[in-house]
Amino acid sequence: MLAANHLQIQMNIALDMVWRLLCDTERLEPFLLIYFQCLGTSTTTYINSTHHTCIAFIPDNTDDMSTTDMERYRRLPKVELHLHGDGACRLSTLFELSKCGQNGINFPADPVQFKPFVCCIGKQESLTDFLKVFPNIIKIISTKENLRRIAYEYCEDCFNYNVIYAEYRYWPLAGVENKLDPKDFIEAISDGLDKGQKTFNVKVRQILCFMRHRPEEAMQIAELAVQYQFRGVVAVDIAGDETLPMDQSFINAFQKAKKLGLHITVHAGESGSAANVKEAIECLGAERIGHGYHVIDDISVYNLARERHVHFEACPTSSLFTNAQASEEEHALKQFAEDGTSFSLSTDDPGVMQCNIADEYILAEKMGLKEKQLIQSVFYAAHASFLPDEEKKQLLTELERKMKLYTERK
Repeated sequence: MLAANHLQIQMNIALDMVWRLLCDTERLEPFLLIYFQCLGTSTTTYINSTHHTCIAFIPDNTDDMSTTDMERYRRLPKVELHLHGDGACRLSTLFELSKCGQNGINFPADPVQFKPFVCCIGKQESLTDFLKVFPNIIKIISTKENLRRIAYEYCEDCFNYNVIYAEYRYWPLAGVENKLDPKDFIEAISDGLDKGQKTFNVKVRQILCFMRHRPEEAMQIAELAVQYQFRGVVAVDIAGDETLPMDQSFINAFQKAKKLGLHITVHAGESGSAANVKEAIECLGAERIGHGYHVIDDISVYNLARERHVHFEACPTSSLFTNAQASEEEHALKQFAEDGTSFSLSTDDPGVMQCNIADEYILAEKMGLKEKQLIQSVFYAAHASFLPDEEKKQLLTELERKMKLYTERK
């Protein structure tokens, strides 16, 4: 069974690599016969149920594979706290779904021409530029069937990269323009996550997001979050343009959500200033901050966050893509690690950037973080998770067991 699971993981990683290669080389075949000399298995052909792709593996020596950075950090047990569902869709899935003709979709039929409609190619000038592809993605995924699929596939991606717990956030009113009721939106994602959790033995909870440019929706989303706690909604968040002022509607919505048992995380200090982090903590009751890199620009706010044990959800690749951080050398993540500040690593929008969670650990290591600090960040994430106390205790026990196995295998 373990050998079969290992093979499934390697197969899916290989498929993602194949898709990237195809988009770069302008080649797409209805069935792909790809020979990999990285798997120690007999030559066998497999069909991937979600990619509908044929893959043939040829055996070779695998001794060196476990020593690569990608394999090392793929095997590391992980917790992912900052992930946007619409930004985490597989490129291959979006391309397939774009051809269904739903919601008035009219995208290129060629995969290379299609890719810029849903992915950011290289570093963007700003977060605003980065966000331009999201309306296209939302148009593609806004059916109940499609939402179930992308949520299910995210659970599979967690399995493939050894993410044992994750929190999946999204804007529940994203489908309204395509005549999809917010409750149907939430239920479809919940159905996909439920199925994925059972299939892949991972745990995923949900966070509903307010959008800064839509204060009129704030209370409705807070009420939806409260209503759907029984389906795994654990928190509310606010995302979008940080230059917009914090409307009183959001403050009221956060207060109501917290009063009724939900947790609070807030996008702040990503493209905005440390003052936004202070506002998130003092006015909104934030327990965690999404990104928060600019908190280090104001030592008083940074100290406030540390005193209140606020956790920072860092997304290294995203921070460079959106120009939230100028360079790896000057990245706030380095100071978080040096100071023992509670932080974790997440992908943010891996589909849009064509990255994965292992890439984030590799990038952080490149910035100068030690493996010990990266392992500690996983435990910070588990402690900062929005699970009930008993479930959090179980998560920490499982993480300790799996981390021991990971360190012993090295």
